[in-house]
Amino acid sequence: MDPRYGVGYARLYREHWWWRAREEYLTRLLDRLIGGSDAGETFDFGCGDGLFFPILQRYSRERPRGLETDASLLDPAGPWFDRITTGALVDDPSEHARYGLIVALDVLEHLEHPQPAMAILRARLRPGGWFLATVPAFGELWTAHDEVNHHYRRYRLREIEALVRDSGLEIVESRYFFVWLAPVKWLVARKERVIRPVVKAPETPLAPLNAVALAITRLEQGILRDTHPPFGSSAIVVARAPGLN
Repeated sequence: MDPRYGVGYARLYREHWWWRAREEYLTRLLDRLIGGSDAGETFDFGCGDGLFFPILQRYSRERPRGLETDASLLDPAGPWFDRITTGALVDDPSEHARYGLIVALDVLEHLEHPQPAMAILRARLRPGGWFLATVPAFGELWTAHDEVNHHYRRYRLREIEALVRDSGLEIVESRYFFVWLAPVKWLVARKERVIRPVVKAPETPLAPLNAVALAITRLEQGILRDTHPPFGSSAIVVARAPGLN
């Protein structure tokens, strides 16, 4: 991640409409899939400073764990610091079949070769364990935002499904989301082909614009709910490890 982005990432997560909408979307999804059940131990791959940990805590009696490759994103005084490992994701036999829920939220696109990481995450899931991944969708929507985030690709749904399935997991459901944002990003991408932008870290929009974008996204999610739109600026895949809980 670009250091300029990393410095303000926690603030963006808490204030920017996109992160607020994504968290709400994922919370509703996990409520539907897991509800009040105990998923067992949870793990967040590419967790940053544990910003999604409060949500994961709802589905487990255990405190979440995570891994973040960029140690600069962690606050040593943060409430989750002792639950986060830094460095590369490596195969650790002591972690095999440990977790009942693993999430990889907009992280796989940062990996040039994501297959080894998926194999390790698959090994860490217990039989029947849940895996959830979100990724940016459609290469046609590539903009300077992808560059500042050091993305290698944006995925079509069939591509992220294949990556997850090839790791040995069984797809439960998948879909595109952030539908209204896709044509907006398409227009931005077309403009950037003509006028090369100055690459800069994203910022939270002015409060009125931020509120309007969040309201539009909430309306979209309320209307579409669990349908399968043909496009969106993001894609999500939910899968399970073979076997019973």
